[in-house]
Amino acid sequence: KYYPGITAVEFGSGGSYTVKMMQKWLGIGQDGIWGEGTSKALQRKIGVSADGIFGYGSVKALQTYLNENDEAVYPKGEIIMDACKAQADHMRGAKYGDYSPVTLAHSKNAGTCVTYEGCVFQRLGALASGKYIWHDGKGYGTGKVTHLNNKTMTCTYMGNKTLSSLKSKIQKGDCVLVDDNKSGKAGSGGHVFFCTGEWSGNDPYIWDFEPNRTCAKTGKPRKYSGKRKALAIVRLK
Repeated sequence: KYYPGITAVEFGSGGSYTVKMMQKWLGIGQDGIWGEGTSKALQRKIGVSADGIFGYGSVKALQTYLNENDEAVYPKGEIIMDACKAQADHMRGAKYGDYSPVTLAHSKNAGTCVTYEGCVFQRLGALASGKYIWHDGKGYGTGKVTHLNNKTMTCTYMGNKTLSSLKSKIQKGDCVLVDDNKSGKAGSGGHVFFCTGEWSGNDPYIWDFEPNRTCAKTGKPRKYSGKRKALAIVRLK
C-alpha cells in the first residue's frame, strides 16, 4: 500500500536489511518494514509532499536526489571502510610474506600492511593490480611516498607530527604512513593503515593487516597509539 512505485521490495523474517539501513539513514525506527512512516520520512528527505504513498512521482524525485547527492547518500569514507572490512575478511588467515606483486589473489595467502592497503586501493579502483603505496625508507622523517596515483589520490606530508596532534585533520578513510624508520633501510620500521575516523582519547582506531592483531583475527578495527608519528596522509580525491 505504501510503496506502489517500489515493486522490488520484498520482506522475509524480520523485515528487509536494506530497508533497515535506509531507516537508519533517515533517522527513524529500524524495523525493516516499509510502512507509512518510512514513506513519509523518505518523501520529506527528497523534498516531495509527504502523503505516505511512495508512488512513481516519489520514485522519480528519489532518482533525481540520488544523482545529485551521491556523497550525502553514501559518503566516501563509508565506501573506504567497506573496502577495508572486505579486505580484512579476505586476508583472514594469511601469513606474513612477500608483498610483491600486490594482488587480491596473492593477498589471500601472504602479505603485510603494504599488501593490505594496496589491495584496499585496488578494490576502490584507485590503483591498478600489483600497485601499492609506501615510503622510500631513507630514514626517520626524510622518506617520500612512492607509487602514488595522482589522478585518484592526494598526498600531504605531515612532518612527523604525532597522530594525536592531527586528530582534527584526519578523516575517515585516510591512509596514513607512519615513518619511524630510524635504521635508514628501505622497508623497515614503518607502517601504513586506514583511519576509521573514531578515536579512543588520543588514540585512533584503524584498519590494517598484521596476522596476530585484531583486524586480521576478528575482522574489526583496532586501537593504535596516537604517539606514533605520521609521515604522510594519502587521501582519495
